[in-house]
Amino acid sequence: MRLGTSSLVVAAFVGPGTVLTCASAGLRYGYALGWVLVFAVASVFILQSLTAGTGILARKGLGEALREVGATPLRRVLVYGLVVLGLWVGCAAFETGNLVGAAAGLELVLGVRGRWLVGSVAVLAALLLLLDLRVIMRVLTALVAVMGGLFVAVLFLVPLDVRALRAGLLVPRVPPGGLVTVIALLGTTVVTYNLFLHASATKGYWKDEVPDRAWRRELLGMAVFLPIGGLISLAILAAGAV
Repeated sequence: MRLGTSSLVVAAFVGPGTVLTCASAGLRYGYALGWVLVFAVASVFILQSLTAGTGILARKGLGEALREVGATPLRRVLVYGLVVLGLWVGCAAFETGNLVGAAAGLELVLGVRGRWLVGSVAVLAALLLLLDLRVIMRVLTALVAVMGGLFVAVLFLVPLDVRALRAGLLVPRVPPGGLVTVIALLGTTVVTYNLFLHASATKGYWKDEVPDRAWRRELLGMAVFLPIGGLISLAILAAGAV
């Protein structure tokens, strides 16, 4: 049974920027910010289910739907302003973190330094755009699966403070000086461009299916894949906390 495009969403928010942010959060504050990841994944599920409905039930991308909302000049200005802030600025910030994070990882693995690493990573990312959507989904899912498997393995290999981890997941609190890290964890998980990506992806992926059935399958896929993405982020945070 097909589970839709939610694996693409997970692959989009679990990237090098997420690795750096979650590892840094664990290193600085231990398990105390685990609750942020729980909240973020729940938020992603709610928001992405709405955008999936836009693509599957309304057969529209999010941009098309927003154009209809902006029927009057005032609404149009407000909608376009939100799109610029949320999509362009947010995407630029998120991708900058991904590219810098990937370059930092390559520096550690290859033992070399240089700004050309960031450019090389950007070129490799751009080459993915030449592939078919289904191929991109398989490639990104495989990469995230490998990366996630490594961090989950680390989670079981290192000594965990189970009581502190449980408290971090269940008791919301912001440690002194931790507000920026909370915002960073939310920003690296609840990614604005994923809303547009998911709506467009579901619109094309389920175009030959009955809309109601397709939406239920997409929601089932989200219920499977999004918690996996959250578990990967939590494993990274826990690895940083050890």
